[in-house]
Amino acid sequence: MLTKERKERMVKDVIEFIIMMKHLTIKTILRKCRARYSLNPLGSGNSKTGCIGTYRPVGPSCPPSCSYLNNGCYTQSGRVFLQQKRATMDETRELRTNTVALTLSAITGLKCRLMVAGGWARNGEIDTNLINNIVLIIETMREYNLSPVEPYSYTHFAHDEFKPYADMLSGVGVSINFSDYFGPRGAVVWSHDDIQELRSMLSSRADIKGIYMCPAQRSKAITCQDCKSLCTSKAFNGLVVFDPHGSKKTKAKEASTNLLELLDL
Repeated sequence: MLTKERKERMVKDVIEFIIMMKHLTIKTILRKCRARYSLNPLGSGNSKTGCIGTYRPVGPSCPPSCSYLNNGCYTQSGRVFLQQKRATMDETRELRTNTVALTLSAITGLKCRLMVAGGWARNGEIDTNLINNIVLIIETMREYNLSPVEPYSYTHFAHDEFKPYADMLSGVGVSINFSDYFGPRGAVVWSHDDIQELRSMLSSRADIKGIYMCPAQRSKAITCQDCKSLCTSKAFNGLVVFDPHGSKKTKAKEASTNLLELLDL
């Protein structure tokens, strides 16, 4: 494991390198960063998110309890699969990749989604070293008067298990949404055609401040970058509902239905 001093030097080197190029286009900056450093796949935004995005390998970085792993997860097929398959969990590589992503967010004004694919686990447990590294990166960025724009992520860890770490990340501005959690800041897969059924089942939950269908799925004119009040907002306490998507969306829909039955809602 890298020492804190070594990490700080590495992070500062990346930040200063990007600051020198801030007048260039984001694609040019990414190209030069890839030439200088060994990085995981890193995107500047697709048609749905419009945000900077990072990747971890699906499986090794996922909690074993995830109901979608090998059972309809959209990251295990298609273009996202091709990206996450190339990612590694090498600490140096991840530290530099996350620094590039968060610094680019600060200088471009684009939001940053940590882990478009993959999660916050290592060897089946919460990767506390990764969390500490994200905190270190953002705190170091502040020394340069830089702050990433609404960084956000999702976790399949149980709400109560991950909540202390979500609070830690929230302290540096990272919003965590809880996948498969039918509660505040939850992010669930459920057919938009049946949204009224879900709202009826959860009508007694006063702690959920609204149930919303993902706007980026409802309109091609809207991306996560445009969305102002849901997954990327620290103040959000509602439930975001994603229509089953990806090439295995039928399996994903079945998994979400089975989960709701287990929760007896």
